[in-house]
Amino acid sequence: MKTVVDASVVLDLLLGEGNKVAEEFWSREASGLELLAPKILGYEVMNGLRSAVLQRRMSLAEAVNGWKRFGKLDIGMVDMEDGEVIVEFACRNNRSVYDSSYAVLARKMNVELVTLDRKLKELV
Repeated sequence: MKTVVDASVVLDLLLGEGNKVAEEFWSREASGLELLAPKILGYEVMNGLRSAVLQRRMSLAEAVNGWKRFGKLDIGMVDMEDGEVIVEFACRNNRSVYDSSYAVLARKMNVELVTLDRKLKELV
């Protein structure tokens, strides 16, 4: 089964924040879900790791290790060719283009969006 996953769920795993929704999802991931995300996910993960270092929630070495762990996750990165749809979705729903790219991908593929952002999930 295909599922779109966003940066909030990935960063929860990499930062060890222990959100119950994220933990439940990652326990399911091992049971054969095909994870997908727009290619922007990698940049969002890097930014989240950087923020954690700046906020002294992890060391630089831990952030680098987190990036390496991210690279080992089996997440298919999808090119987003629907820029006009994403911009329209973002404007109509008062969301960032980043968030909107996950929602548009999930809608386009008619699959679940796994996110810790309840409001974003409701828009899919």
